[in-house]
Amino acid sequence: MRSRLCVAMAVLGVIAACGGDDAPAGDASGESDAGGSSADAAPLGDYESFVRSTAGGPCADDMDCFGSTELTADRVLLVDRFGELPVVIHQAEVTPEEFDAAVAVFTDRDLVALLDLGEPPCEPPTDVVEQMTLYAGGLQHSNSVTTCEDAPLEAARAALDDLATTYFPAAR
Repeated sequence: MRSRLCVAMAVLGVIAACGGDDAPAGDASGESDAGGSSADAAPLGDYESFVRSTAGGPCADDMDCFGSTELTADRVLLVDRFGELPVVIHQAEVTPEEFDAAVAVFTDRDLVALLDLGEPPCEPPTDVVEQMTLYAGGLQHSNSVTTCEDAPLEAARAALDDLATTYFPAAR
C-alpha cells in the first residue's frame, strides 16, 4: 500500500502539470494595481492565482499530511490546513488593499525567477515538500522550495501566512 506522502506528492505533481487549465481567470494585473507599475514586478500578464502547497510523510491513512493556501484573482483566499481532519477548505474574500499587496509580492521578478529556475533553488529534504506556483498570463511558474530561505520565498510565505492568520486565526 502506498503511503499518503506519495499521494500528496502526486497531487503536487498534478497541480504543477495541470496549472493553467484549471487556474481561475481574473482581470487583476500583477503589473500595476499595487501602487502603480513597479520596477520589481515581472511583466506577467493577468494574475490568476498563487498557491503554496505542503506535504510531509510518511503519512498514515488516518492523518492529513497535505495543506495548501491559495489566493485567486477574484480575491478569494482558500486554506486547506495541514493536519486538519476532516479536510475542510476554508474560504474568505480579502480586501482589495490586501490583495494588491499580496499580488505585488507574488509577481516580484526575483520570486518568478526562482519559480522558473527549472530545479529547486536549494537542496530539498526527502520527507517533506513545499511547492509554490504562480499562475499569470495563462502561464505557470512553479518550483519546489522546501527549506529555501531566499528573501522572495520568505516574503511569499509571509504574505500568505499573514492572510491566513487574519482570516482563519487557527490556520497557521
